[in-house]
Amino acid sequence: MTVIEDEALEEVYNKLERIHIDKVYREDVYFIVYSSIGAMGTPGDFILLTRDFELSENNYMNEELYKDDIVRFIPELNELDYRDHLGEKLHDWDTLNMGYGNYLFVNKSISKDFYKNISYYITFKKNNYDPQELYLNWLFGALITLKIQDKKLFIFKENRISKKDFIKLKEDDLMFITNPGRMGDEDGSTFVIKKDNNFIVYRIDGWMYPKKDEKDHISMEEMFKVFPKWKDTWNNYYKEGYDGKYIYIYTGFGNGLCIDKRIFDEFLPYLSKEVKRNGWDTPIDLIETNPGVASSWQQAMVNMINNRK
Repeated sequence: MTVIEDEALEEVYNKLERIHIDKVYREDVYFIVYSSIGAMGTPGDFILLTRDFELSENNYMNEELYKDDIVRFIPELNELDYRDHLGEKLHDWDTLNMGYGNYLFVNKSISKDFYKNISYYITFKKNNYDPQELYLNWLFGALITLKIQDKKLFIFKENRISKKDFIKLKEDDLMFITNPGRMGDEDGSTFVIKKDNNFIVYRIDGWMYPKKDEKDHISMEEMFKVFPKWKDTWNNYYKEGYDGKYIYIYTGFGNGLCIDKRIFDEFLPYLSKEVKRNGWDTPIDLIETNPGVASSWQQAMVNMINNRK
């Protein structure tokens, strides 16, 4: 059973098409999770994720599959006890140890892309990473890799960013950004950067509730320096005739959402639909308070991106 501790990932995981292992072609499999007989978590797991977002979850300890089913995908196991720990080198697969008898096999044809994408979620280098972090987050990296390969899927996942990398961002790439208020979200900002047709979500906080052990804190003033047009819109959106980079939607209690004008017309129908789905019947108003937007804009953005051709 795939272990998931993130609500956004669980929602996507539940929508993946399930497929019986007998119907899976070897050449279609891009990721395999293998758990040895003594592994922590779910011993005996043999999980396949295909390039077409198909998931086959199996367990050899429950007599759901045989050794022949496994060696069809990993021929090297024909000469090994498939319940034992594995070597580090397989012909078609990169092997990543996820700790305590759990392994992730990544098809070598997409392994470099996976290493890049998983690094958005955990600190990762091929020979230097936390196995437990990989165990809990590999599916994020896998699905993003498949999305990039087939342009099918976007997942809303807030990423951290170092101060060094933050100051390199360009405001022209900023598509969405929230501002804190008195209630709801009073501690920071969530923002979305569009780079090379990919949308990357970041979160910076600790403004009201500082984290004592955070060494790379980014203040609101530092955000203003990198995103001055955001500050300008936040301060002046309500003034008659104001014309800035963003459309501002006030969500109540001082909170708000800025949306780049270049994407607003495309985004608005998705936002309106999601707001209504969440029980708010009032139309989006660029002057008055829109409380339904705060809980709806993220899913609306996901729907917009995933419906792009």
